[in-house]
Amino acid sequence: MIVIICCGAAQAARTQSVEARLKEAAAAIQRGDLASAERLLRAALKSDSEAVAAYNLLGFVLLNTGRAADAEASLKKALKLDPSYLAARTNLGNLYYATGRARDAAAEFEQVIAADPDNAAARSALAAAYGAQGLWEKTLQLLEESRMRGRKDFDAHYLQGFALYKLGRAREAERPLRMAVEMRPASVEAQFALGLVFATTGNDDDALAQFGRAASLQPSHAESHFEMGQLYLKYNRLEPAVGAFTRATIAAPKKAIYHAALGDVYYYWGQFDRAQEAYTRAQALDPDAPGINYRFGAFYLKTGRLPEAERYFKREIELHAGHAQSHASLGEMYLMLGRDAESETALARALALAPDHANALYQMGRLRARQQKYDDAATAFKRVVALDPANAQVHYQLFLIYRRAGNREMADRELQIFQKMERDSKAQGTAPQQ
Repeated sequence: MIVIICCGAAQAARTQSVEARLKEAAAAIQRGDLASAERLLRAALKSDSEAVAAYNLLGFVLLNTGRAADAEASLKKALKLDPSYLAARTNLGNLYYATGRARDAAAEFEQVIAADPDNAAARSALAAAYGAQGLWEKTLQLLEESRMRGRKDFDAHYLQGFALYKLGRAREAERPLRMAVEMRPASVEAQFALGLVFATTGNDDDALAQFGRAASLQPSHAESHFEMGQLYLKYNRLEPAVGAFTRATIAAPKKAIYHAALGDVYYYWGQFDRAQEAYTRAQALDPDAPGINYRFGAFYLKTGRLPEAERYFKREIELHAGHAQSHASLGEMYLMLGRDAESETALARALALAPDHANALYQMGRLRARQQKYDDAATAFKRVVALDPANAQVHYQLFLIYRRAGNREMADRELQIFQKMERDSKAQGTAPQQ
């Protein structure tokens, strides 16, 4: 949102030729002819070096032709000449926002609103600047003030919905985002945000449809492809997941997490060479990104290269001490190696970080069974069943400990559950569990 038509106090002493050039420049901007607009504005400034409106419009032109530093200088010159010139202040705020300086942008928009409380465009821009700083409560408060002033346009609905989503109030976010989509069906951002709400509230089919709409509107929208991939992966639809994540990597080739996600699908699919290639690309892009080293560790653990697995798990923990899965996988590896004391320490750390971590509980159950602490093992495995009902292996582990404990009835029951789940899994062709 850039203010083109000046709305502040204009200088009275301006020649007729300067005024004519300003009008021509504004018309050129409106039709997208920025080169002509720049030529006219520079001619106006040559005639009148204190033409505030010319500096303002020139700032807009320079920003939109990739010269942000020059644009900033031009807008600041306008404000130096006339600090009350709100068009230039709004444009400067827009420049700050566009160049990632949300705090500076908010400061400019706050000054605009202080001088012009009914300036709807500045209120929307300020709400967006607050959101960019993660100040979602302030965003909502500002939007509520705008609503009371009778403002119910697309920006207000979209920002309100997205703010509610970011604050963890996804169900409340659905209504304003639906309204935003109805008002502007071609908005990729609104379609995508509504998809995030549906995914958060468990409406996965609707979420997939929304992400698909966003991607069809803008095929290069990498986030939509990524979220579609996540949903496909959730339901073991590995082939479409590969397609979605591949499109995400094409749209944003320097985004490490997209390559890592593609590697995950290949990993689940058992295509370990392709998984390693994708993980390697992700690591080259961002060696210290959360989860990258863990993925290499999981890959090496799966392929039996345990020293490498240990090194990568420890590196992930060194970089991100709260990564529970790395502690859990390290505990699993130590259990495989018979290093029970180290396994118990690693698993205890994982569960301290994430008490409901299914894999840590599963491995702790195996450890307790090895220690012949069958009651403790059964307790851990039962928690896994509650957390991960589709996990067939945990029922097999329960069968083993009940048999060892001499409880034949429970052992037979768990074995029957395991065998049925295995038959169903083969019939459905589901992907292997990690």
